[in-house]
This record gives sequence, structure tokens and C-alpha cells, in this order.
Amino acid sequence: MIYKMKFLLGIFFLSSYIFVFQYSNKISIIEYGISNDIELKKDKKEINKNKEIIGNALDKIKETTLQLIFTKEESIFKKEGGLEVGEEGIKSRLANVLSGVKGLYYRNISAKEFLHQKESFSKLFLIDISKQEQNWTLTKESKMIGEYKCYKAVLTEKYVTRSGIDNEREIEAWYAPEIPEPYGPLNYGNLPGLILELTKKRFTYYAKSIKLNVKDSELKITKPTKGEKLTTIEFNDLIMKLKETIRF
Repeated sequence: MIYKMKFLLGIFFLSSYIFVFQYSNKISIIEYGISNDIELKKDKKEINKNKEIIGNALDKIKETTLQLIFTKEESIFKKEGGLEVGEEGIKSRLANVLSGVKGLYYRNISAKEFLHQKESFSKLFLIDISKQEQNWTLTKESKMIGEYKCYKAVLTEKYVTRSGIDNEREIEAWYAPEIPEPYGPLNYGNLPGLILELTKKRFTYYAKSIKLNVKDSELKITKPTKGEKLTTIEFNDLIMKLKETIRF
């Protein structure tokens, strides 16, 4: 009788382990769109050409789909689709600059690894952003995003302007505790729930498709390895030096 009980308990714990393991390795996919509140006013003719270019890029942003693919252990965030060429490629690159979507982000929870792979000055970099700090202020303000009740969190982020001046900006995020994963758009996360909406500068990244624990998904999360490996500080210092070289 005792042997039978031990056997049954063993089967139970093994089944539970297999269930948790299988669940943790299922792929979930969030697709984000981007909106903005930028309005271009018509004025002088010589300026209108530039505004037309920016207007085309803003239209391109509205067509953009960003993809967050994740499991319990790791995630990757990137722009959906391949590299565009010609006029559409120019619009796409300008759209990426305006919206802040540059390269891809990879995160591994257990390894405490967070990488940002992107191209700058025609060179590919693999930047270690694992030590970034995000001290969110959680609020009680809530709203529904689809079927999920989300709560507002605010972050004051320090950054360096193109002129080399230290500045601050506010990041606003809406996270869903019902999806207890520390991920979100771009490099943002570490909240008690998945970020379904995030506003940075004048752009809002919003979840337009939520697919959790997708069965038989052919999508895979692959850690990026290509690019010159630098820390965030090393990369920022290098970019400042390159900008100084270009000026002179």
C-alpha cells in the first residue's frame, strides 16, 4: 500500500513537472502597432518638401508591425518583415529613426542577459543592456485593453541628447497582471505584468494582437550573436566620438 502511494505520488510530481516544463516552453506572440500625435502644418513651400518626406515616414510608421515573441525564460522583440529597398526602404529607415525602433532586443531571464543588436554608422553592434535600471512608479489608475485590465506605471528616464546634453523624459506603460511576464516593447519591462501599451516621446506602442501559449508554433527565439560586443556606456562613448569626427 505504501509502495503504491509512493508510486502514485511519483507519477503526480513527474506529470506536474512535465506540465510546467511544457507550459514554460510554449511560444506566446504579441503584435504591436505604433501611433503618434504629430501634426504637420503647411507653411512655406521650401519647407513643404521636407514635411512631405516626414509625412511619408509617419504613414510608414502606421503600417509597421512589431513582434514580441516570448516564453517563460526568454524573449525577442523585433520589427516584422524583411529589409525593404528603394524608396520604400528610405521611408522605412526614417520611420525607424523617428519611432525609435532600431534592431532587435533579446532577453534571457535565467541567464540575466539582455542584448540589443542594431546597426549604427553602417556597422552592426551587439550591446549588453543587462545593467539598465528601470525604477517604475506604479499607480492605481487602470483601463481595459482588449479583455485585460491594465494598470498604469510611469518611469522617468535619463538620456543624452544628440548635442551631448543630459536630459529626462517620461515613459508611460500599461501592464496586465493577468499575463505575469516581465516583457514589453523595445527594452522596457520588469513590471508585474506584460506591457500592452507604452508611450515614449510622441509615439505609442499598442498591442493589436495577443496570442498566448501558441500550439505547434514554428517560431523560434534565437539569441543574436553577430555584431561588435559593447556595453551601453562603451557604445554611447563610441557614438559621441564618431559624431565629433563627422562634425570636424
